[in-house]
Amino acid sequence: MYGTNSRIGDYKESLSLLQDLREKNVLTEFTYSQPIYDNEQMQRNIGFTFVVFGVVLAIITVLITISLISFSILEQTKEIGILRALGAKNRDIYKIYLLESFLISIVSFVFSFVLSIVSVAANNAIMSNATLNGIIFIGFTPITFLTIFIASIFLINVFALIPLRKVSKLKPIQAIKN
Repeated sequence: MYGTNSRIGDYKESLSLLQDLREKNVLTEFTYSQPIYDNEQMQRNIGFTFVVFGVVLAIITVLITISLISFSILEQTKEIGILRALGAKNRDIYKIYLLESFLISIVSFVFSFVLSIVSVAANNAIMSNATLNGIIFIGFTPITFLTIFIASIFLINVFALIPLRKVSKLKPIQAIKN
């Protein structure tokens, strides 16, 4: 069914293969059985570590980006007040700063996506070389893509609205004085 040269493209398939082979005692006398089982245990241990590390890095990155955008908006309160005094509506101000936030979040999304794919490929290559070539240990799933998308695009743009609301509630003269 599975040859040593075949590629197992899915993390769940590789775990299923290893479990099936262990249950059927197929790999008990096989040369690579111990490294396979050691790496299976390593997957469990490192997988959780990667998830926690990734979540912490994502939270830090989102918070830094949000604070950068918030600081940018709050620093430009005077300019926003001048725009409002010249007749710009709140809707126009929102468009300007949400476009800025959207462009920053797109760049963040692209970098995060590319870096994730490269790091997953590099980790798979390193771990695969330690056991059998062709086994993919870490998968890049649609959930990973969705998480990157939500953190990069959605959260950053939603949290850019908070300082915009604060500034838009000020009267133009108050914004210019601040």
